[in-house]
Amino acid sequence: MTSTIERISSPKRLTSKLSKLLREKIRSGEMKPGDKLPTEQELLESAGVSRTVVREAIAALKAERLVISRQGVGVFVAKHLPEQPFLIDTQNLDSLDEVVRILELRLGVEIEAAGLAAERRTGEDLERIQAALALYDQDVDAGGIAAEPDIQFHQAIAAATANAHFVNLIDYFGRILFVPGRRILFHYQSLIRGVEKKDTDSYLVRIREEHDAVFSAIKAQRAGNARHAMRAHLERARNEYHAISQELRAKGVDTEHFVSRNRLSPI
Repeated sequence: MTSTIERISSPKRLTSKLSKLLREKIRSGEMKPGDKLPTEQELLESAGVSRTVVREAIAALKAERLVISRQGVGVFVAKHLPEQPFLIDTQNLDSLDEVVRILELRLGVEIEAAGLAAERRTGEDLERIQAALALYDQDVDAGGIAAEPDIQFHQAIAAATANAHFVNLIDYFGRILFVPGRRILFHYQSLIRGVEKKDTDSYLVRIREEHDAVFSAIKAQRAGNARHAMRAHLERARNEYHAISQELRAKGVDTEHFVSRNRLSPI
């Protein structure tokens, strides 16, 4: 059976839109286990997207084990579909309120991760965390916003829990939406508040100090202190973005599409 794929009209996040469309057809049963997906050429013509978008969308479905490839034959719906995976629709990150919700989710996960890391960390774990802190400093010194080293810092803490579920979930945050809104924050401060670069630099220094507090507690194997330091770190971020959302609303700005309207990256 070959399913009809609707044309995708919006140019934004095409890969996400196409993979979501195909995923829904599979989950709803419109595309049944064993059915062959439209060919690459059929998908790019019917959906109106590029070959790269089609390939990336199919790769995403393969990673979720929803489809399988047969060499020289095509791509098919898997005969045994996995349970519905945990997914966060990155399109929703156009909304500042959604950024706040993601930070609340991170609070629930990463506070406990910090505590477990303090109890279980090894010497190698401490070295990985310290390496991430050093990369953070290098990025800031080079004029960057230190998003990637920040990701690595939290991933190193997850690894120190010795629990693969924390590792996988925090890695998912990292690849999809970690450090949500840092560019939103800096753009907003510049655009709305007229904040200068020195103020954004001081913000990055504050994050580094918060990271230091988390690391010191983990190194000293003080689980309670590690949880407290991680809570303070993430709650401060959540409160900052919530304040931005409230301030924009008071000015009559559409917070639901602040990211796309200002051509910002959601991470």
